[in-house]
Amino acid sequence: MFTILYLVDVLICIPVLMIGFGETVWAVVASIVVSFVSRANEHRTVTTRTDRHAFLVTALFLSSVVLIPAFLLGEPIVVLPAFLSSLLKYSLPQGFLARVTRPSIEKLDPGDIDTVKRLKKRYDLFKRIVDVFVAICLLVLLSPFLLIAVIVVMVHSGRPAIIVQRRIGRAGKDFMMLKLRTFSSRNGVHAVNGVGKLLRPLRIDEIPQLVNVLKGDMSIVGPRPELPDFHQMGVEHVPNYESRLLVNPGLTGWAQINYKYTTTPGEYMEKTLYDLFYVKNRSFLIDLKCMAKTPHALVKALLARKE
Repeated sequence: MFTILYLVDVLICIPVLMIGFGETVWAVVASIVVSFVSRANEHRTVTTRTDRHAFLVTALFLSSVVLIPAFLLGEPIVVLPAFLSSLLKYSLPQGFLARVTRPSIEKLDPGDIDTVKRLKKRYDLFKRIVDVFVAICLLVLLSPFLLIAVIVVMVHSGRPAIIVQRRIGRAGKDFMMLKLRTFSSRNGVHAVNGVGKLLRPLRIDEIPQLVNVLKGDMSIVGPRPELPDFHQMGVEHVPNYESRLLVNPGLTGWAQINYKYTTTPGEYMEKTLYDLFYVKNRSFLIDLKCMAKTPHALVKALLARKE
């Protein structure tokens, strides 16, 4: 959705024209990409405290990442507008931002819940190809971090570093999900250990699930893979819950980037409406948006833990 916030991204790049047209084009592209990835729901990002903070942190981090190749290419100036635009939008009055943005539809209306049950075989086949390609690329890029994490887990907690957990996948079928071990057991009680407190907020413990994507048990984007107990709670308490099982569970997803972690049946029912919205409307653009917005969701979760 185009808003005045993207217009700010463009206008703040105009002074770069004094250097050259090509540099201005790259500055606009960098500013818009950083702006898009750094925000979740357009309206919520500028009207809720945690989302605003997450936007700024994510934007500054992404701008810093983009600055590295720009500096190597001798054009660091093209990233400056992204920094300035992020700071400007963060400092704009909240009331003004609330007026120039509008809420977007993120979840399924309960009245439309019976329209979910439809298959998209062509897109699901295309998505499978994308899943394999993205999973291979991410495994290559993230393998050094995974190796370091495995060593840290083994030094801190011993073997095994990678465990399997039973989860519910597509069509309600069980599968064994891979995950770095971040729990310790004392007197039969499982609790997050010191390493887990570092790895879990950053989702580093979920990197092994890329293997599940390659095996076809999961997708890059989809509903959260649920534990059997949560799955049973959904079946018993959430109308049309089974429709979320029309697709593979995902590493990230529409509900994950737009809703919080659930702890009650009421929250779980609310989150399922986001899952059903994704199942009904899934497309390449929505999948791309879920992947692009994941950094913002991670930063928001980290900030929410500290508040």
